[in-house]
Amino acid sequence: MNHRERNLAIGVAVLIGGWAASVGWGAYQRALDRRSSAVIDAELSLDTARVREEQVRKLVLEDLAGYQARSLPADPQVAQQAYRGWLIDQLEAAGLDFADVKLTERRPRGEAYTSLGYSANAEGGLAEVTRFLHGFYASPMLHKLTLLKLTPRDRGRLQMNVQVRALAVRGADLTEGVPAGESARPLLGGVDAYLA
Repeated sequence: MNHRERNLAIGVAVLIGGWAASVGWGAYQRALDRRSSAVIDAELSLDTARVREEQVRKLVLEDLAGYQARSLPADPQVAQQAYRGWLIDQLEAAGLDFADVKLTERRPRGEAYTSLGYSANAEGGLAEVTRFLHGFYASPMLHKLTLLKLTPRDRGRLQMNVQVRALAVRGADLTEGVPAGESARPLLGGVDAYLA
């Protein structure tokens, strides 16, 4: 190989090496750009997630405050007695005949709340049952009927079997009694509309 061929081979090798380095550098830059873009996207996603987490936290705290305002007292023993007394008052106010209101369940649900279950058997006419149900649903308390069974008796009377569940939320506003006021659940308004 003469001097000229050798210089030509070196020149070609330098050109190929330069081209390869250029291609490699371009690939490296594109990889860096993709990584930078991925990091920016990840940071934006993280910021969005943090904002969403804060929004959800505020909503949960607002919901919790509403639940605490509508809860029985946080002390399960106090809540148990207060709610049983309220149920008895509702049955009496409706004009229903009943023997007893029994506690069927007292189950703590972690640190958040305690679930209290009750059952009652009562007898009366359709008007008395309607009064009881209206009073039950007009209360703003965190409670619900889990079973309502009506069985016809003599002379237009009904045997009513009910099971209810009420909640005592940790941090409740009340320390005794039951929440006062009325809820918007009875859509027709007062009990007279339902009796009519």
